[in-house]
Amino acid sequence: LLAAMANTVAGFVWQSVNDPDSALKAAKRALAAFDGHDRQLPWFEVATHSRIGELCLELDRGDEAHEHFAATLSILDELPGLNAFETGSSAARVRSAMVLANLQRGAVDEAEHWLDSSLRENENGHEHNADGAVLPMFGVAARAEILLARGDIDAGLRLWRQASDALRDPQNPARGSEPFQQSWMLEIEAMTVIAHAQHGRLALVGQLAGRLPRTASKLIADTVNGSPMSYSDFPLCGALLLALAVLELDRGRRTGDARATASGARMVALAERFRFTCGFQPTMSVARVRSLAEQADKPAYTEAVSEYAGFDVDDLRAAASAAIHARDQSTQLTQPSQLTPLTEPNPA
Repeated sequence: LLAAMANTVAGFVWQSVNDPDSALKAAKRALAAFDGHDRQLPWFEVATHSRIGELCLELDRGDEAHEHFAATLSILDELPGLNAFETGSSAARVRSAMVLANLQRGAVDEAEHWLDSSLRENENGHEHNADGAVLPMFGVAARAEILLARGDIDAGLRLWRQASDALRDPQNPARGSEPFQQSWMLEIEAMTVIAHAQHGRLALVGQLAGRLPRTASKLIADTVNGSPMSYSDFPLCGALLLALAVLELDRGRRTGDARATASGARMVALAERFRFTCGFQPTMSVARVRSLAEQADKPAYTEAVSEYAGFDVDDLRAAASAAIHARDQSTQLTQPSQLTPLTEPNPA
């Protein structure tokens, strides 16, 4: 038990300094401490399998994430004597995570199965959110990615707009005012911009693309220049940096400004080091966004990857602050009607 708890704490320490690889190793050591002592502390096993799954999601290791979330659900199924609300609530969160794990591994039909399962549980009263997930509009965003993965671009992007509009609507009770809900809203908006940019439809989110850079720049600057960052700050900043990056790449393509293109390519590399959330795939696929940067300015991207590789947390914070300052100094956002594709639009 001591070894398990020590490694659990160590995992969160590693994650707090933006090292999820070491955090994952620690979490696996925590689980290994119970080898041969199955089900003596089932809730600890539930928490540890779930923790490993979440870290695997963060590292774009969908197959491993799927394995550990499945183990979590298997253990929960064997605990009928415990509080039904607790087991139901935990299972609901894991089902939502299974949606993302399957999207990451390209198992679109399975992702849809788990999403539908989550929605059914909501109908049976096991969840309180309107779309059957822990976070508001999670189900809509996940459905958007399922449609995009199947080539239904118009419908997928429409759902992304629906999710971002709903969370921005002050009359929507799901919007919420808690800090994590505000962060989630910004993450949804960032992913909405990124998805539209990938399919050459930025004009459809002109207002969002117009206001997001100012909001994103301020939040990133305040976060990296403020008190020590929490482990949840890194992926949010990464997603916002990536949204700014695709807008920079668009500006460079549209105006012929090579500096904007290089800035966007470098910012993609920086967003990768901040470990942006990559569960919502295909949009947030690391390989996909990396391809955008390489197509736009491979030398700038490659140089930035090499430069940022050895950066510690303080170096990364300084680099993000400098990148935001440089962008704010040089950028005047174009009119939405002028926004053009980063890649050839999908014929679908």
